[in-house]
Amino acid sequence: MRIRRSIGGRRTGLLWLGVLAGLAVAGTLTYVLLVILPESQSVRMAEEQRAQATATAAARAAEIERAYAAGIAFVVASDWEEAAEQFSLIVALDPGYRDAVAQLSEARNRANTTRTSATATAQASDLQRFYDTGMVFAATEDWEKAAEHFARIVAIEPGYKDVANRLAEARNKGRAQAEAANQATATVQAKATETAKKEEQARATVEAQRTARARADQATATVQAKAAEAKPTISTKPPSAPTTAPSSVSPVQFIKDYYAGINARRYPQTWAMLSDYFKQRMHCCNADGSYQYDEEYVVW
Repeated sequence: MRIRRSIGGRRTGLLWLGVLAGLAVAGTLTYVLLVILPESQSVRMAEEQRAQATATAAARAAEIERAYAAGIAFVVASDWEEAAEQFSLIVALDPGYRDAVAQLSEARNRANTTRTSATATAQASDLQRFYDTGMVFAATEDWEKAAEHFARIVAIEPGYKDVANRLAEARNKGRAQAEAANQATATVQAKATETAKKEEQARATVEAQRTARARADQATATVQAKAAEAKPTISTKPPSAPTTAPSSVSPVQFIKDYYAGINARRYPQTWAMLSDYFKQRMHCCNADGSYQYDEEYVVW
């Protein structure tokens, strides 16, 4: 019995010893997880941050050195705009670096001076170009364009050469030229109006003549139709001379009326004015007994 109890007590002691050992291991793991591991991570992160800061500082220092060297090179080349840009970068990164502030001020001043000089040079070139172009237009008497170019010079620099006098001359001659052109235009328009009026009168005259000719042709046709209807008998002996005058009109008035009709081409009327004796003596006759009016009368 005693031996069994002794064995049982030993087992119980070993059990409690295992429990205590487990608790010790668990505590150790807990301490490692909660204390040692976070501390090591913090140390590692701090070391990484220090390394990163060191790398950043080194990169910035390298950038500053590069920018300073580039700025000095631009100063030597008198490229003040680029030099000012490089020194401005250095001052933004490290205002106390060497003489970066003084170099930046000097580069900016020189850049402003260069820009002013370049602007003045360009302006002088523009003024000369405007002046030369204006003189070309003046030589070709294009006074409007000449005045335009001289006015641009006066707007920039009123005292440039003799541009004020050139501008006044171009404007005066331009006004005179415009007035002459307007007068010439008015003259041409007046002549065109007169020509159109004459053409209209000529057309009216031609139309009147055409109308008169048409009436004469109609009268001729009427006379011929009446003559065809009459069909006079052909006589084999010459007609006897008339014993009395054909009308009460005086011979002088008859001749005037007759030739007035001839000039107006009123042939049927003038033919009717002649006596039958004269017609038969001079132009008798057609095959049908009518007078030879169509072929002979106009020729006579």
